[in-house]
Amino acid sequence: MAIVEISNNGGITIPTDIRKKYRIKEGSRVMVTDENGVITIRPTLIDAIKLAKRTLKRGA
Repeated sequence: MAIVEISNNGGITIPTDIRKKYRIKEGSRVMVTDENGVITIRPTLIDAIKLAKRTLKRGA
C-alpha cells in the first residue's frame, strides 16, 4: 500500500513499482470507480489484454 498526495488539479502519482507492474505509461488510460465508498484505479480492458498477451508470450 502506498500513500500519495493529491495535487491542486486532483492528480495523483501512481508509485513506480505499480506503474511498472501494470505497464502504465504516459498516455495510458485507467478506470477510476467509486464502489461503496472505495475509490479504485484499474488499467483499462485494452491495456489489461495487452499485458496478458505479453505475459503469455514470455511464458510467465
